[in-house]
Amino acid sequence: MPPQNLPGETPTQPAPTFQGSNVVPPVSAGHPFLPLLIVLIVLIVGGAFFFFRFPLFVDQPQGQGSLYLGLAPINSSKVQLYTYDLGSKELVPVQTGTDSANSVGFSNDGALRAFVGWQDVGNSQVYVSSLATNTLYLLTKDSLSYKRLPRWSPDDQRIAFTATTIASPATLADCSGYVVDREGITHRISSGAYPDWLTDNEGVILRTDGLYLFNLAEKHVVRVIPTISGDARFNMRIAVSPDKKRLAWSMPDNGSIQLYDITSLTPVTLENAGVLESHSFWVEFSPDSSKLAAQEVDWNALNTNPRPRIVIFDLESKQKETVLDLSSYNQQYMFLSEWK
Repeated sequence: MPPQNLPGETPTQPAPTFQGSNVVPPVSAGHPFLPLLIVLIVLIVGGAFFFFRFPLFVDQPQGQGSLYLGLAPINSSKVQLYTYDLGSKELVPVQTGTDSANSVGFSNDGALRAFVGWQDVGNSQVYVSSLATNTLYLLTKDSLSYKRLPRWSPDDQRIAFTATTIASPATLADCSGYVVDREGITHRISSGAYPDWLTDNEGVILRTDGLYLFNLAEKHVVRVIPTISGDARFNMRIAVSPDKKRLAWSMPDNGSIQLYDITSLTPVTLENAGVLESHSFWVEFSPDSSKLAAQEVDWNALNTNPRPRIVIFDLESKQKETVLDLSSYNQQYMFLSEWK
């Protein structure tokens, strides 16, 4: 289907509500089964205490929903989009209408899917597809290459992404963050990579000397978290939680994922919220912002058998669970871009 012009916004559907009640019937003191009922009550109370006291045995950190991955077979660089259902544990290819695709981002109203794709010839471009009609729209038509990680602004009017003019970027300085609107007009934010939104006009971008805040209305960037030892690396990633209250910054060389609480958006204020121990590249928050998925490897075997996998952290308990083995895919062409 040939690309078409991008349509207007689709009204957000009201979220469903759920109601319920817990009613305990009265127990007669003279009931012949009263001793049995007392034993059952003791077991229930004891079980409830064990549940809340020792959640490790009954509560898994993996969460619900689907992870969206860009994967290429071993000895191949052709990346395709996949979805992994955390409930059914099924890994299924996503039909995009392009020859290849590496990363995806869904609009906040749930109506549109943006992804980076390309045909067998030409540069990668940002596409948008309607989830209702599967209609495909070509949003960018430029010479920028190495596009990845499209991110919708909170009002769904713009998409931020990473791109470069260099065939094989090796550092963050080789890349830039860009924003494209619904008419396909693209503007450069600044040098750096992985821009993500905090408000309709503000967001964060990772640059060589630290994490920066960008402001599109005022057309400037300012550093909010400097690097401590050495430069920020191209293999690092940043992600903002859906509720805009958390930020994760993966540092695979150090074997850590730095967490920050976003305590204010006016002005933007970040506070250190601890560290997760993991040699991970891509990171992505769960829809309810309570968990973090990461694409983890064995660092000491990175060039031999890194055993790439998807792990999920519960951000309250810091428990980690491996949910998907990716050893049959090429570690160097691997993406984790969305959790829905």
